[in-house]
Amino acid sequence: MINRGSGSLHRTFQTSLPAGTYCDVQSGRPVTVDGAGRFTANLGADTALALHTGATSCTGPRPGDGTGASFHVDAATAWASGST
Repeated sequence: MINRGSGSLHRTFQTSLPAGTYCDVQSGRPVTVDGAGRFTANLGADTALALHTGATSCTGPRPGDGTGASFHVDAATAWASGST
């Protein structure tokens, strides 16, 4: 979930995830999904929340802690010349 708004967003989201506790891999905070696949979250302006079935624990490497991987791409593009 991404909040691109200028203010906070408080909302209940519907997922297809089974009930349980998942780690928001964006912030490293635990999120509880209920038996109906719902969770409630508070997202600040220009923040995101990301859950997946493989992230059921918030222990270990998290984004920004220096132990994970990240990348940045700064690439120029150009039209190819020639006929097709």
